[in-house]
Amino acid sequence: MGKVAGHLEASLTCNSRSVVLKQLDWRPDRNGAARIVLSPRHARYPASLLMMKAEDAEEADESLNSGITGL
Repeated sequence: MGKVAGHLEASLTCNSRSVVLKQLDWRPDRNGAARIVLSPRHARYPASLLMMKAEDAEEADESLNSGITGL
């Protein structure tokens, strides 16, 4: 299981055939589920999208910081 800052957990199902995401602040639905279960193929898309957006955010931050002088 992997944790991100104590807020998001990523693990595998019992048979290790699917990826489970659990956000610790989510409230269970009427079926008791407070998680997202994805096939490996479907898990790759949001993972790739998050990586792209993280890179965009880092680039934006670098551009803003490069314009700051005299600090």
